[in-house]
Amino acid sequence: MKWVSAAVLAAVATLAQAEHVVHLGDSDFDDHVAKHKYVLLEAYAPWCGHCKQLAPEYEKAAEHFAGVEVEGGLSLVAVDATEHKEIASRFGVQGFPTLKWIVNGEASDYGGGRQKDDIVAWINKKTGPPAKDLADAAALEAFKEQADVVVVGYFSAADSDAAKAFLAVAETDEDAQYGISTSDEVKTAAGLSGDGVVLFRQFEEPDAPRVECEGELTKESIKQCVSSNLLPLVVPFSQQNAPKIFGGSIKQHCLVFIESATADAATLAKVRPVAEQFSGEYLFVSVSKEDDRILEFFGIQEGDLPTARIVVMGDEGMKKFALKEAGVETDALTSFITDHKEGKLSQDLKSEEVDEEADFAGPVKVLKGKNHDEFVMDPTKNVLVKMYAPWCGHCKKMAPDYEKLGEHFADDEDVVIAKIDSTANECESVQVQGFPTLKFYPKGENKEMMDFDGSRDFDGMKKFIEENKL
Repeated sequence: MKWVSAAVLAAVATLAQAEHVVHLGDSDFDDHVAKHKYVLLEAYAPWCGHCKQLAPEYEKAAEHFAGVEVEGGLSLVAVDATEHKEIASRFGVQGFPTLKWIVNGEASDYGGGRQKDDIVAWINKKTGPPAKDLADAAALEAFKEQADVVVVGYFSAADSDAAKAFLAVAETDEDAQYGISTSDEVKTAAGLSGDGVVLFRQFEEPDAPRVECEGELTKESIKQCVSSNLLPLVVPFSQQNAPKIFGGSIKQHCLVFIESATADAATLAKVRPVAEQFSGEYLFVSVSKEDDRILEFFGIQEGDLPTARIVVMGDEGMKKFALKEAGVETDALTSFITDHKEGKLSQDLKSEEVDEEADFAGPVKVLKGKNHDEFVMDPTKNVLVKMYAPWCGHCKKMAPDYEKLGEHFADDEDVVIAKIDSTANECESVQVQGFPTLKFYPKGENKEMMDFDGSRDFDGMKKFIEENKL
């Protein structure tokens, strides 16, 4: 039974090491939070894969702050939200992991990444000065080791306009750690000849480990320089990088789909000059075929590789644009980006094939991406559309009432009840943010879409149509 003892000892040793994250429940949560001005809460589920990926990074961040004195106190805590339902309900936990930032008992959403360096940088911004004071070359060297990317500013006068601009950027940027100095020793060690801003990066070649911001140092120019160089020129997609990619300041992304970084090294070499040309305007991301869910989302088959898509992240949702040429060549990719900048590209929208005989046979009409916009804008019809996902539990729950609604209005020539599978069909006129989404189009020559705001049962939907149809 010696192996059992060894296993137990290993488990105890593991638990002993993981002391920095405080695990709480419904009974002791409030008492612990009351003792700390700042609390970062992770609400997790034991079976959640993303939670398991986060756990070691979260622990490393907690370990980092165990040796840092934060005025008012700081604690990184974790709660099993499947077990402690009161906390889950209080903080509106609907997915895992959910991270909340609590200051003097008031909670807000955590807005940083999920790697140790990202968590540390975000908390530092929230609890301390926007930029760390670097007294000498030794302080600079120690600071450079704190994260994959650090931003250092040297200014001969602490109250100069450039220094003020630097601190203004540092105060609002949650993606990088900033250091500032007026020391000539730091200036020399940073390789600067005068006032300047430099990024030190621990990226693999061929990305430069040191990038100096050029031109006049204004808030806008510093912010642009940092955001353009915070990530590698071509960022390899990963779950760890995803928050930085999609949560960063650059909202126009060029996704290059490849077999793998090794197999498509030549393709990535063709992408790099384009990424450099449009640096700061477009973020270039490589996606390997192992990320099959992303390829499936964009409707890309393995035989299509390599290829590219432009993705624009906006308040109204995501817009996609497809590279039409086969393969990825430097000139073709440059033209692709240029055409997008000039507004010459049409959106790339998924759609199933239309079969009107089958699609329109039942009381609830089935729409596809290709015919949705034309159908709902028919001036002779009041149209209610349910945008759903086949896997969505809420959609399945309302399905019987929606079918009953279709049957109720089946003989009303002025009203049409319709649905569209939004996982397989996209519409230029509607950006779906969640499932199910209901939209109503009253009849008339100047139709305008209405958001459904009634109860999502038969009586509520029937009442809404009767009150709003023309």
